Amino acid sequence: MVLASSRNWPDNCVPERQWNEGYRCFRNSLRHGGSRVDQKEPSTVTPPTGRSAFLTTTSVKNCLRAIFLRVFLDPLALIVQTRSATAEAVALVRSEAITSILAVSDYGPCLIAGWKASRVTGVPLDLFFFDLWLENVLPFFQHLMARLYQPRVFATARYVCAAGAGSGVYLDRQYGLRTVVMNNTADIIELPGVEKNGMSPMVVVLSGSVGWPQADAVLDMVRAINSMDGVEIHVYSHQSVEELGSIGVAGPNVLLCGGLPEEDMRKVQKTADLLFVPMSFGKKGVHVIETAQPAKLVDYMASGVPVLVHAPAYSFVARYAREHDVALVADQPGPEGLKDTLARMLLDRTEARRKAVLALELVRRDHNPATTSFRLQSLILCER
Repeated sequence: MVLASSRNWPDNCVPERQWNEGYRCFRNSLRHGGSRVDQKEPSTVTPPTGRSAFLTTTSVKNCLRAIFLRVFLDPLALIVQTRSATAEAVALVRSEAITSILAVSDYGPCLIAGWKASRVTGVPLDLFFFDLWLENVLPFFQHLMARLYQPRVFATARYVCAAGAGSGVYLDRQYGLRTVVMNNTADIIELPGVEKNGMSPMVVVLSGSVGWPQADAVLDMVRAINSMDGVEIHVYSHQSVEELGSIGVAGPNVLLCGGLPEEDMRKVQKTADLLFVPMSFGKKGVHVIETAQPAKLVDYMASGVPVLVHAPAYSFVARYAREHDVALVADQPGPEGLKDTLARMLLDRTEARRKAVLALELVRRDHNPATTSFRLQSLILCER
């Protein structure tokens, strides 16, 4: 949640120093997906070939633990976090002359707390949606709370901002809103002395967690690369080697490299031959897949390295990449389309590099952090 005040600024205009500090704050809030260091040395995993009594017992324990978390701890955590955030927000609003409350989409606590704080204090509520709320994949109690509170939150909000046109169009169509689109942003940073791989094997890089929104698409790429010569996929994730291996992210051409700080990750991206953006082809969370604009996509585009999107044709990322001609797209499930794309790149990378140049130009034009930060601050502070 962001609490902002313009009362001590002449004519409601943001002073340069405050704007610069706000720019850093909003820039960081508009870009998520930072990774942390869990494992420094690359390693490989051999997937399990059989089941044991130990694994069976572990699976039962995990199942019972998941049931306990969903039935008891998830509702309790949501209630406690919401009440705590509401109380803190109300106290700050009253003590700091706050003039606007910006609630950022999550699984419920921030949005509900922002709504409650606005009702108690009378301060206008604005919303920022990175992802959909009610349509997201949530445990039962969190979904119930979203169903109960989302209409109230939308009805109270002064402005609803969406991180990308996909979410904005969906929210407008589904709920009759007039969203303000704030594109995800990325800094374009030159890294002298960092050169692309340009050698064999061709390196495909994937960064970030592998969860339900990506898992099946990632496994398609793993199967494709493990059946080819001259191609490797390097996965940079804070997830453990064991966790990724249990999902199936493993094989002779798969390198698990652990998480890296943002600056080091940029260097890795610069040396890659191809950056991979996967989105699920499954039936879970289809509206999230339809509307999401991952911050990872814009970060990849800002690197100047060719990007490969493996996502359904109806997904925003696939439509966006095709509309602007900024990435290679494989929009059918399975490894076959990926193998064809990778095989063509092994022979000729001219087309991929052409798209990478267009992607860099698009980031400069539509995903500038300073521009988006200024628009957001001006909006929530009611500058005209």
